[in-house]
Amino acid sequence: MAEWDHGDTRPVDQVMGAFFLMRRDLFDGLGGFDERFFVYFEEVDLSYRAHQAGWQSVFLADAQAFHAGGGTSRQVKAHRLFYSLRSRLLYGFKHFPRWQAWVLIGITGVAEPLTRTAWCLARRDLAGVRHTWSAYRMLWRGMGRIIRGEGRFAP
Repeated sequence: MAEWDHGDTRPVDQVMGAFFLMRRDLFDGLGGFDERFFVYFEEVDLSYRAHQAGWQSVFLADAQAFHAGGGTSRQVKAHRLFYSLRSRLLYGFKHFPRWQAWVLIGITGVAEPLTRTAWCLARRDLAGVRHTWSAYRMLWRGMGRIIRGEGRFAP
């Protein structure tokens, strides 16, 4: 996010879940994290619900944290991609108008695997192609559950 100076404290749409602080009474009042989301989008969903309740997220320039990113999921790339895609679609069906959620399915389920494959092939990353298609097979098998809002299912 290079479009603004991170030296200043300011309101933002959301903060990264790896360093996410919230008042306990607000967390409880919002019903906590939606357990349908696993690893990805749970903080986005919670931030959006807090915003709807009149609260705002703030980036604190003086606070510091280190997040290596992917540390727990680096060895399971296909599953990591699957959970990310699944959470994105669950979020869309939870918060977007129905027609926009269906557009998101079209982009995520049809256009994106093709562009990811092309990117991997351009880099001669055949393992990346295998991971991509493995993740999308898991996603497509669970698409009915996503549309119905059933988040907690294994690939």
